[in-house]
Formats: sequence, structure tokens, C-alpha cells
Amino acid sequence: MKNIIVRKYIKRSILQAAIIGALYLSIYVILSLNGQYQPRPTGKFRMNGGAGLAYMDAMTWEPKWLVLYKWAGVDRKNNTDANTGGYIFYPLIYLDRLYWHETKIMGRDIGG
Repeated sequence: MKNIIVRKYIKRSILQAAIIGALYLSIYVILSLNGQYQPRPTGKFRMNGGAGLAYMDAMTWEPKWLVLYKWAGVDRKNNTDANTGGYIFYPLIYLDRLYWHETKIMGRDIGG
């Protein structure tokens, strides 16, 4: 009897996890289909001999309402800026940028 209850619980848990995963992926796909490239600084090129503001030197893909980008500070430490949605969908944004919407660097991928 106890075995039957455990099996039902496991089946139900697997079904719930699959539904939540499908919903998570579906929401991201909808947001990504409505996304666009945004200018962002990488922090590699700065005004005032490297100590000033960073130039907007990259075009980064951002799904609708999701913000997530990385940049190097004046001290060359890596920083991440994101909103709550960017952190929630971080794994999917990472994969999206890796395989479909690559970051474009000005001068190398765009223009000159």
C-alpha cells in the first residue's frame, strides 16, 4: 500500500515539474521572439585613458522586459547588471546568446 502511494506521489511530482518547465520555456520563447538588440558597454574601451565612462561598444540581445549584461569595471573586475526577470531566465538567456543571438561587438561585427 505504501509503495502505491509513493509511486503516485513521484508520478505527480514529475508531471508538475514537466508542466512548470514547459511553462518556463514557453514564457521565455515568447519574450525572446519580441526581443531586440540593445547597445551595452563591455567596459573594454573607456574615455579619459581608461579611467572614465565606458563606451557603448556592443549590441547585446535582450528578450522583451529582460535585462542581463556583463561588463568590466574600471578595476577590470567583471560585473553583472540585471533585473529580476534577467536573473530568473539567466540560463535561457545565456543559451540564447550562445547559440542564436550572439553579442555583436562594434568595429568587429558591426561597421568598421
